[in-house]
Amino acid sequence: MRLAGATRGSISDTVQYGTSGLRVGTLREGDAEIPMYLRLPEVERDGLDRLRDLSVWSPGANGYVPMANLVSGFEPRLVEALIHRRDRERTITVLGGAGGDLTADEAFRSVRSDIEAIRLPEGYTMKWGGEFESAGEAQASLGKQLPLGFLVMLTISILMFNKVRQPLIL
Repeated sequence: MRLAGATRGSISDTVQYGTSGLRVGTLREGDAEIPMYLRLPEVERDGLDRLRDLSVWSPGANGYVPMANLVSGFEPRLVEALIHRRDRERTITVLGGAGGDLTADEAFRSVRSDIEAIRLPEGYTMKWGGEFESAGEAQASLGKQLPLGFLVMLTISILMFNKVRQPLIL
């Protein structure tokens, strides 16, 4: 690579161009931004052998150098491209929805016991999210504010009637 004057960045750009596409710009259409990618035609993106046939821009040579002269081979590996986290813990998220004439709560209640019966490996925990989590947070928030609201209503009623007995009866 050094002798040819190529850089890792130029090889990376060429591999992206030959596989998923190299982002070259953004097209603005109204409020939407549409990414623009430069990539090989689909029939030419069918295997790793095709990558060796590509040419890499070499700033040192001020021209293109065949990829086969720079890279001895390609070894595809599966890696985690993105690790999802929730509260700083690795997370696997499973999505589901209510079908047919069931509400979200009815669908949740129908599957909850079966899902909670699943034995989890050591170190794994399960938490419910979605509408169940949102409803729990809303109820907790209301529970904190309800006594204060009741006290304010009682105080206003006492001030309106100038007596304690009538507001308590109401």
